[in-house]
Amino acid sequence: MTSQQKRQLKELLINKENDKALLLLNSIDTTPTRTPSQHSAWFLWLSMIEKEAENAGITWNQLVGKTHQLRITKEGLHEMGKQLQKALWGTTSTKELKKIGQIEILQEHFVDLFSKVGLELPPFPFDPEKISNY
Repeated sequence: MTSQQKRQLKELLINKENDKALLLLNSIDTTPTRTPSQHSAWFLWLSMIEKEAENAGITWNQLVGKTHQLRITKEGLHEMGKQLQKALWGTTSTKELKKIGQIEILQEHFVDLFSKVGLELPPFPFDPEKISNY
């Protein structure tokens, strides 16, 4: 709950507008953000994609149709993910991704995009040991 929402709720309760207060509470997203392990897994997966693309000789040019040959990097993939995230959910940091659902949607977008140039992406890492060693 944001500070603005807290102020609004307090005002509604003081004014005994309980129905509006209940509506406000029901509208607040309480889905937890990703765990540190999920966050690390995301960046590990981007590194894995970077290596797969490099080994296959695939560049950003092939993916996005630009006129320059751009090497696919973890940082570039991260920025692309953030742009998708902003367009889909209006958030700007990958730390704001929800624990369930949003990361899978971004994965689907990446898989679909790379499949168009014939690159099968590595599976998303779920092994906590592998993630913590990243």
